[in-house]
Amino acid sequence: MSSQSLSDAEIQAVKQALITRRSEKGDLLLGAQLGQLIAKTIAPRLLRDLPILRDLAEDEFRELVELVPDALSTADVQYRIIADQTPVSLTHQDLKSVSGPELWKFFSNPNQSCSLAIEPAAGIIYVAPLRAIFPVGLQKFERMDSEDYRVLAGQFAAQQDSPLREKLEKCLVEPHYYDLWIAALRAASSPERKLLKIWEILRTEHIAKRLGERLTIAGVSVALQAEIISAARARKKPATQQVIAQETAPASIVHPWSAPHTADAVTDNEALERLREIVHASVDRMSITELREVRIPAGILLDVAQQKRS
Repeated sequence: MSSQSLSDAEIQAVKQALITRRSEKGDLLLGAQLGQLIAKTIAPRLLRDLPILRDLAEDEFRELVELVPDALSTADVQYRIIADQTPVSLTHQDLKSVSGPELWKFFSNPNQSCSLAIEPAAGIIYVAPLRAIFPVGLQKFERMDSEDYRVLAGQFAAQQDSPLREKLEKCLVEPHYYDLWIAALRAASSPERKLLKIWEILRTEHIAKRLGERLTIAGVSVALQAEIISAARARKKPATQQVIAQETAPASIVHPWSAPHTADAVTDNEALERLREIVHASVDRMSITELREVRIPAGILLDVAQQKRS
């Protein structure tokens, strides 16, 4: 046992303190409150001599507390006390459905302490606390975990030249590797080689692929899969970024006939882009038999073939 680890006696003392707090003040507490409780319980030992609170909660206290979904969006993270707590059975009225970017967050972020379930026929996915028991008729929907990203990062690192490859691989042997990994990519990036951006693109495609695989396992139709994935990976620029982009655009590219963009035109363009994403995602998941049945105008096929030759 390392000097930073808590003893079994200390973990049991923290467990009893958490159970007592739950009986007095309920099962939720902020990260700062959890830190105070741990510090008081293990005194005279100092909290600063231990790993950071998030790591403690995920490792040594994973049977005692769980991170509340959406906690990362608040000023301080929030935890739920689960020590000696029986998993809760949910009804359909208790369920919260998630889609679009919210589904992407809960599915792809291992730091979101939650569980997912799916209603395959409708393609509806629900989020609930980690220890929840979903109603009959719903299937558990497996989320991505940090090891999934570690494997992907290992493949990415192996493609790099030495000594960067060794530096990246060194990050991946650490238990909590991701912050080190991102820092190493950022340090190695340059205007000519934007490694961090390349990684984020690769990661995004990997998440979309995994989401599609999970939907396939659940028995969701190909067309519905494409719609769910397209909506989940949709990202819109914040309004401030759109204004800055408009204000800094060179005057030479603002043509008189393109200046008056109407709301209908913007809506049509967004709909077209989304339709294209859905079609591309659908094609990627088709068998050879299904592809043979796709009807594409001959002129488009000819244009694409000529483009590839040039």
